Amino acid sequence: MNERVKQMLLMKRPIAEICDVIAKYLMKKYHFLSIDSNARINDIFAYQDGIYLITGRIIIKQECEKILGSFIKTNMVNEIINKIERNTYVDRSIFIRTPLNLICFNNGILNLKTKELLPHSPDMIFRNKIPVYYNKDKLCHIFLSFLEETLNEKDLIVCQEWFGYLLWRQYHEKKALVCIGPTDTGKTVFLSTIINFMGIENISTIDLHEISKDKFATEVLYNKFSNINDELTSDDLKDVSKFKKLTGRSNLTAEPKFKDKFTFESFAKLIFATNKMPILYKTIEDPESYYNRWIIFLFDNKIEENQKDKNLIEKLKSKSELSGILNWALEGLDRLFKNKGFTLNKTWEENEQIMKSNGESVFSFVVKGIEPFDGITNNEIMYEKYCEFCELNNKIIENNITFGRKFKPKIGKRVNDGKNNGWRGIKPKEVLIDIE
Repeated sequence: MNERVKQMLLMKRPIAEICDVIAKYLMKKYHFLSIDSNARINDIFAYQDGIYLITGRIIIKQECEKILGSFIKTNMVNEIINKIERNTYVDRSIFIRTPLNLICFNNGILNLKTKELLPHSPDMIFRNKIPVYYNKDKLCHIFLSFLEETLNEKDLIVCQEWFGYLLWRQYHEKKALVCIGPTDTGKTVFLSTIINFMGIENISTIDLHEISKDKFATEVLYNKFSNINDELTSDDLKDVSKFKKLTGRSNLTAEPKFKDKFTFESFAKLIFATNKMPILYKTIEDPESYYNRWIIFLFDNKIEENQKDKNLIEKLKSKSELSGILNWALEGLDRLFKNKGFTLNKTWEENEQIMKSNGESVFSFVVKGIEPFDGITNNEIMYEKYCEFCELNNKIIENNITFGRKFKPKIGKRVNDGKNNGWRGIKPKEVLIDIE
């Protein structure tokens, strides 16, 4: 090609003719797809190792540099780019036409339902690749051992189904995951394993509060398999309507800078980790619709420093272990489809209680710090014991006025008869340590 173009240049052939020859050559050598974004610079994708990456413009410029050498001019490169754009234009929807049961891995395209592995092909249009090799014979003993030591036994099946659900490019189950627990309980290892399994390039990291209030935040979820945020703050949530949309199949609007808006259906599964769960700023009309969307994993098995495996994350991201995790996850996905839902063991009311008692100190004291009593407990004593409960369990202490407003036990009765100002029928427990 270089010699042919050189001869055309020496013969002073028209620039348009030379650009046409180069453009046709590059379109034969590469597979390009161009998206018209009505912006100054449109997106050009190039097929590389099984997926289409937004590297087309760079590849074209590099090839032009090689072919034209010292004869290169900016206007010639732009003309070649424009020709390729015009000849490879596709609608953005082409990226969501690939069947949901097909997914791209390092060594081929896997049918998630039949487990048939197909070779990579530019005709199978993917923008994501899971950086794992499918090998049906591999197991994941190290990861399963970690989970057995870290999670409650009843959560292991749900965890397997969740890993499988991560692979499905659709929200057919309205669920998000939150990992709750103090430091040194395995949350970091767990989330790191998900990131290594799914691939860092397939993950976004938006905070739940940012999702709820920032209209531009949804753009980063486009074309991601998961959103993982491990620093969820305990600030109250003021609006959960966006959260509900993201865990359903609602059309979302992306507003990229300097480009036109477009709508998309997110398949990014939401995962958060926190020491203290944020609670709702105000009571919502339909609490079931919110609390029922959560899967809660409690990380409460603290790992002592001398028992930690400093190389565990590295072991869990080995080629063999990740292939084993994939097989384990596929079993979970099969069960998820067969049972038409997660094998959940918590009602939405239980979710509400766990999330409130973990994130809101007064509610936590109501649930775990009081017990029935024949007599009357003075308000001052109740508040004093509440403060002691918070100090022992590292929870935020509310002032006396806020405590009085939020303290609403389901047992007992408020008393204020001039002689007594407190609660009849309840008293603080002797042991105030918050043990799950």
